[in-house]
Amino acid sequence: MPPPSSDSTQPVEHKNETVYFCSEGCKRLFEQNPDTHTTSWKEKITSVNGWVEAANQTKKDLKMLWKELAIGFLLAGLVAAAVPQTIWTLLFEGGGAGVTQVAYNSVLGPLISVATFVGSMGNVPLAAVLWGSGFAFAGVIAFLYADLIVPQLIRIYRKIWGKKIGTRISIILFVSMATTGFIVYYLFAAVGLIPDTTLEPTGEGVTILGFEPVTILNVIFLLIGAGFLALLMRGRKGAPGDRVVEDPVTGTDITVKNADYCTVHDESIYYFESDDSRTQFQDSPEAYL
Repeated sequence: MPPPSSDSTQPVEHKNETVYFCSEGCKRLFEQNPDTHTTSWKEKITSVNGWVEAANQTKKDLKMLWKELAIGFLLAGLVAAAVPQTIWTLLFEGGGAGVTQVAYNSVLGPLISVATFVGSMGNVPLAAVLWGSGFAFAGVIAFLYADLIVPQLIRIYRKIWGKKIGTRISIILFVSMATTGFIVYYLFAAVGLIPDTTLEPTGEGVTILGFEPVTILNVIFLLIGAGFLALLMRGRKGAPGDRVVEDPVTGTDITVKNADYCTVHDESIYYFESDDSRTQFQDSPEAYL
């Protein structure tokens, strides 16, 4: 129960965490630029709370992208299994050789993206299938960039800006993506960074402590996944308001939600168990830091 004071703590949700403030002034100061007053990245990677926040953010991203990823993997699997190599060869080599082939594949990449309607990260699995089927590097790059002109997004452009401007934006994006694929190909070619699909896979028969590297990597990622779930569960069980802080004046450990008073000093927020503690701190903060 908050104390009968105008300085009662006031909660604000920020990045999966409830931040408490002692007054409207502190709250407004935080809301003007919240990143200035939150924990630095160095402190986050060395604290459990920082990893809980990262796990929650990852969950948000997966929740937002899971449909695109699922469709992308499903479509990539179907395409890899159903389309014969002769079709790929006929399609990808239709532009001839040399510069004309690079230009042809650069234009073909965005067209395939429009036809497959897989946006966001979901186009990565299909890009891998296209690359393994002989699609030129320029086309793969253009295809990856072209997730902004899938049909559902083109409809949104036309709905927001009108048919004429929406269509113009889509055309501009198409040309820029095809051009980017062409340019990136020759930039990579100039420094010898284009991967060679004819190279044979290495490491055949290699084992580590009797296990294949793939098995070891699978176990590692399963452990990472288990840790991810554990962090999510910890975040659910322990509310952010239960975080323990120290009253800088008395040295008493208190939870954020039970800290009735707080103040902002040097772009950091400090919590106190009483108004007297806060007053002493405000009179001479350097004595307690």
